[in-house]
Amino acid sequence: MTTVPPQIVELPDLFSVSARVAVDELARLGLAVIPFEACSGLAPPGTVNRVLGVKGVVLIDDRGVTAAGEMVEVGSAVEVLIEPTGRCE
Repeated sequence: MTTVPPQIVELPDLFSVSARVAVDELARLGLAVIPFEACSGLAPPGTVNRVLGVKGVVLIDDRGVTAAGEMVEVGSAVEVLIEPTGRCE
């Protein structure tokens, strides 16, 4: 029996990209996308402020794609944190 290695993708820098565009792009790469709002004050309203992987590992932040974001297994779940359009408290 042969084992097929997992397919790996490198994430594009989606920091400060519109939530809709980012979610569509990550889904196109074969990832299971879980979007939700989270205040950070780092990105404009309605845009991505972070993308997290398994166990909260940061894949994308305000500095761009992290080392972990360069090697993400297709089919993985990622959380897309979106800066709220309303007031953060």
